[in-house]
Amino acid sequence: MSEEPTIRHHPHNAGFALILVLVLVMIAGSLLSAYAHHSAVTALETRDAAEALQRRWATISMRATLLERVHPVLLRAEDRGLDGRRLADTDAQPVAIRTTRVTLADQPYTLTLSDEQAKVDVSAVVREQGTPAAERWVRRLLRQTSGSRANDLTIHLQPIALIDDAQATTILTFGQVFDRARPEQFLARGTGGQPAPVDAITCWSSGKLNYQRASDDALRLMCEPVLGIARSRRLIEARDEDPFQDMEVLLRRAGATDPKSSKEVRAVLTERSRCHGLWITAHGTQRDWYSAIIGIGDPDLGTLQTRTLEW
Repeated sequence: MSEEPTIRHHPHNAGFALILVLVLVMIAGSLLSAYAHHSAVTALETRDAAEALQRRWATISMRATLLERVHPVLLRAEDRGLDGRRLADTDAQPVAIRTTRVTLADQPYTLTLSDEQAKVDVSAVVREQGTPAAERWVRRLLRQTSGSRANDLTIHLQPIALIDDAQATTILTFGQVFDRARPEQFLARGTGGQPAPVDAITCWSSGKLNYQRASDDALRLMCEPVLGIARSRRLIEARDEDPFQDMEVLLRRAGATDPKSSKEVRAVLTERSRCHGLWITAHGTQRDWYSAIIGIGDPDLGTLQTRTLEW
């Protein structure tokens, strides 16, 4: 009677197979993890691209719709017509900034309409008084603005020479005003409605200050070099009593009707602004995005030029 063959099991072969299976499982897991990561990154990039496109179209739409309306909106808030005259005998006060919130395609935005000539033009101060004096005045003006964020700003004016006039300098961006500042430090407004640093200074106006809407400190800065302390104080007191009075009346009450004083004051003050801003804050899921559209000129005459900045 023949014997059945004996089957021998080799434990080493079984262990090798188990290791091979584990390696294959690990490779498959790594591939699936990499694919999942790639899919997640692609989804985030797609979402970010969609949000960026949405913000861009919103900015373009708001610029086309609102920029030319900034001046009329501010006048209306002051109960004045387009000619600057009061519509009624009211106690309406000057309005240099108007802020509102809107939602477009489920994206919240904060819009600020501003009179850029109600702010101090840093370039004009640098040209007239020099960089050190301009830095001191900027610090003084920023004390009125949004608390701790403004306190953290490092002011370091860096004017550049103009191409066609090497002796003249200018400030074109806030990067030449603040040293390594984050956008929210000079663009964001305080939770209690405190103005932002950009509500006090500008880099883009004509250099003339709208005396009707400017702060007392801004008026003092522009007027003291030409009128002296005493007459500047009288001018500010007269303006505070009636912000919308004509320039002639204001000069008479300040005692600045002589030709030299009148000419010098008119060179730094104005009663009609031709530079306005539309400031847009898009509130995203991870961060806020900031845009500024500056309009210079008169839209009624077809001379409006625009400049767009983004942070």
